[in-house]
Amino acid sequence: MNQSETTSSTEDSHPDFRLHQRLNGWSGGNERFRVVDNMIKIKKSDADPKNVPSEQQRRKIYDESGNFSQHVQQFKGDYVFQLWMSKIGPYLADWVLDKRNDPTALRLPWQLLGFPPGYTLWVHLTGDKSDPANPRTDAYLHGSAHKIFRSPMEFVEHAIWLMKSGSAGDQCLCKYCTPGQNQRAINRRLDRRDDGESDDEDEDGSSDGGAPAATAADIRASRHKLFRNRPGAGAIAAAAARQARRQDKRRERPSMQIKAKDYRVGNVGGSSGGGGSGAP
Repeated sequence: MNQSETTSSTEDSHPDFRLHQRLNGWSGGNERFRVVDNMIKIKKSDADPKNVPSEQQRRKIYDESGNFSQHVQQFKGDYVFQLWMSKIGPYLADWVLDKRNDPTALRLPWQLLGFPPGYTLWVHLTGDKSDPANPRTDAYLHGSAHKIFRSPMEFVEHAIWLMKSGSAGDQCLCKYCTPGQNQRAINRRLDRRDDGESDDEDEDGSSDGGAPAATAADIRASRHKLFRNRPGAGAIAAAAARQARRQDKRRERPSMQIKAKDYRVGNVGGSSGGGGSGAP
């Protein structure tokens, strides 16, 4: 991959959209996406809505050992769905909308409004029939013909590509469209970090199969000039999280103070109104 192909997916010196700031955030867009008050809706899509877990996978099935498996679709009101929305949004604001230093993000965090048309989020529940209330949950984004995204960070680069072009002529830099990367390296460049951490393992500890070193190096080199001294989406998300924690603390009610009992001789009952007499 040459440098121009890498840069075209992440750095646009002539954007074909315009945003204007209002009281409740930024708004604007183009034919591929729409922004309303810091909420991002991606209209461009490469997904097929038929690419979902099978009917059998959606049923709760037990094996001979009592282990169960089931795929359950997630919707806007579900926690996992909103977690993906809040995780992806700040990166799109950074890499597509050029709002990495936007002060309104502390008050109105950038968030994805929903997945591109045809994409659906599913949670794979696995567990034992002896403890059905505490299954393991793994989220997967379905829709693409050739890939299933296993985390919000895996989908970020693909979402950037959809918002910027979505065209086969422009290279998407997600780990599936550009093989030979591992997710930790992708996360670092999205956070605009270059900390020298090893790229041998994926974010979940698994190897990506040993890609040509030049491929990952070319991608890092093409973006290296953007990394230095520029807080990225990770900084925006961290600041928003700190503010949310402060608000939660302010909302907490003070704990009730319980007066300790007085166990001294003559005060066994713990009250000052009697219940025990002093020494004769």
